[in-house]
Amino acid sequence: MATETGKRTPEEEERDWARDMPDDLVAHIVGRLTSLVDFLNCRNACLPWERALRGEARRLPATKERVPWLLLAVEAEQSYLRRLTPLPPPACWAGAGGEVAAVQLPGRHVRRGRREICLGSSRGWLVTANDFGYARVINPLTGATAPLPPLWTLPYLDAVHSYDACVQSFLYQDEHHRGARGVPFSFDGLCDLVLLKAVVVDIGGGGATVAILYRKQREFAIARTGQRSWTLVQNHLDTIVEMKRHDDGDLYTVHLSGNVARWRIDCVVTKSPLILEFTRVIDSSYHYAVKDNGMMSRVEHDQHNTDRAGECSYLAGAPTGELYLLKRVYKHKLVGGQTQRSTAAFNAWFLRPGRGGGMEWVRSRRDGALGDLAAFVSYTGSMCVHAWDDTDDSKNKKEVLKSNSVYFTEESVDYLGAAMVDHFAVRRTDVVEVRTTAAAATANHEMDGARKEEEEMEKKSIRVKQLGRCMNWPPPFWFVPSLEGL
Repeated sequence: MATETGKRTPEEEERDWARDMPDDLVAHIVGRLTSLVDFLNCRNACLPWERALRGEARRLPATKERVPWLLLAVEAEQSYLRRLTPLPPPACWAGAGGEVAAVQLPGRHVRRGRREICLGSSRGWLVTANDFGYARVINPLTGATAPLPPLWTLPYLDAVHSYDACVQSFLYQDEHHRGARGVPFSFDGLCDLVLLKAVVVDIGGGGATVAILYRKQREFAIARTGQRSWTLVQNHLDTIVEMKRHDDGDLYTVHLSGNVARWRIDCVVTKSPLILEFTRVIDSSYHYAVKDNGMMSRVEHDQHNTDRAGECSYLAGAPTGELYLLKRVYKHKLVGGQTQRSTAAFNAWFLRPGRGGGMEWVRSRRDGALGDLAAFVSYTGSMCVHAWDDTDDSKNKKEVLKSNSVYFTEESVDYLGAAMVDHFAVRRTDVVEVRTTAAAATANHEMDGARKEEEEMEKKSIRVKQLGRCMNWPPPFWFVPSLEGL
């Protein structure tokens, strides 16, 4: 009988002790961890610890996160995210620091591809894709994952393979190249210029249903985990800029024209979704304010004669079961002959059942547009949370967040690629009603009121946290951790 006399490699030794660690010892270690941050730091110590604690997050004590996490990409060539939470007031309003923990995507070191980009998030799950075109849904806490169809099976997309059969680039057939070879894109260019975002429209029952929105197309694609390809859905309306499945079981989409549509969706993707109804909610074009030489005027931006009312809109679900629509209003300043854009305010609507069972979007309420809620909006997902913490005693509630306000980061479709941003911050602004009608844009007697309104918006928008140096692509996103499975 042959006998092995060679020494074990470091990789073999690490694999052995992670595999042979007793289950009761693992349970004892997890039982001593008091928070998700401790668990992440312990799991990310090295690969053996990541293997030993994989799937053990369910043994952590049940804790409810009052403030969403903000996940940032801090390295260009690795799927390495940083978790950061604002502190309760008044410390967070003064720009103080918060908890920081590393969040490495499970299985990153064993999957093909050099990096993964998050395309969307929902209910504690992420939709990611790597630079070889493989997509999946993943829970970064529990390590649970399920494969989605590859990106090159999306409609209008194809892959270009290198000599070693690996995906080298992608071909996109836009409206000008249908039936032709298509325009070549790198992985970063594909995620930045072609694919708007991925939305988890259903999760549970052993799988997840994901929709991917194209940036300049009226169609979107939908698929279930485990399927081989994506299914094209034609909406017969204009371009979709936001999508979310509501607690009522229907799917809601926001369009560039300002319309909001309600869909009946088949979560197992056996038939195409159908539009039940749609209505115009955002009743004006894409407006912004321009300040030049101390004077401010409100003008209408109409790029290529296309209505941009739905651009920069977000759908956010609330713990109370309501669905909110928030629209970002920008202001532009002329500095040195160049236009600089920043967020001036947010408009908000909430959905309530209308007469005859239809949908009705309401803009105002007695306690503010959001009431006792605070909204967190981002490029890949938005949400509303309770601003007051009443878990201990309803008579002694404490204000964890500013109610009727929106926490956000500045976002732009004109990304610089995988570049570092030195001065990145989270901002907060109260929800106010901004008059953006064409009549207000042309009426001279309302100029003084518009100038006063702009000054009030600047006062209400404050910096919550200076994040420092991080990647500006992929964009940051808010994330509420969950220990639920598929």
